[in-house]
Amino acid sequence: MSILMNNNGGGGKMIIRASGGGGGGSWPSDSSHLTAGDGSSVTVGSGLSLSGGTLSATGGGGYSTVYEVDFSTLPSQVLSGGTATIDGKVWTNTNAANAGAEIVNGQGLNFNPTSNSDTIFYVSLGDLGGVNRAYRIYADLGYTGVDNSGQTNAFILKYYPNGSSDIGTSNWIQVGLLNINSLNEYAQAFNGPVVSFSPDGGTVVIDIDTTNWWMYSGAYAGGWPKLGACHERLNGGSFPWGSGATRNSALVAFEIYRQSGANSYTGTVKKLKVATL
Repeated sequence: MSILMNNNGGGGKMIIRASGGGGGGSWPSDSSHLTAGDGSSVTVGSGLSLSGGTLSATGGGGYSTVYEVDFSTLPSQVLSGGTATIDGKVWTNTNAANAGAEIVNGQGLNFNPTSNSDTIFYVSLGDLGGVNRAYRIYADLGYTGVDNSGQTNAFILKYYPNGSSDIGTSNWIQVGLLNINSLNEYAQAFNGPVVSFSPDGGTVVIDIDTTNWWMYSGAYAGGWPKLGACHERLNGGSFPWGSGATRNSALVAFEIYRQSGANSYTGTVKKLKVATL
């Protein structure tokens, strides 16, 4: 029997193809074991399954989705007040009076900010299902009513590592849509320099592990883009974690900003996904 191995994404190896021969080794149709040529039993490892003669990965070595929602498929719903329940998850709106929020079936989670307003709409990672040592946050964003007046509009996916205590501080990273004289995307960390780039689809990704973070942009085309197909926009080292911070107390947030004098616009979150290793 010949066995072809490959990396499983988690630092280990997995079997991706096996063929007969080599002393009569067998390939059973449904079992947790293979039989080697000398008759000994070889256990199929964790993260693999054998069914119908096919050995496949079950996701044990890679990222698995802990939460995913397509807001555009949800029933229409006006979201008023300081909290809103969406898809069974409770979100907090820090400034509900300054940004009308609603689910519009066929569109997604819409925000319509009033003049010179800044609103944070957030939920904790723990409330979305919880994450482990490394995780990725994906959002598919849209923007209508582009303003070319020179005023600032911004619609952003934001990450607060220490939870709500970070709101109002510079302890965050963010990536999203920025419009001053034309529509651009941008990434920024800890209130540092803005990295601006031409739009490439509206999908943004924040990637966190135990020592580093990255931000990407890409396009949703029938499915979430692979990171290898995205553009890396900004990266850095670990966060200044607070003494009581945990990964699951961190916030996934959308920030909506409209400068005084800017035209009205609508920011739409079409889809959201959180995956963990």
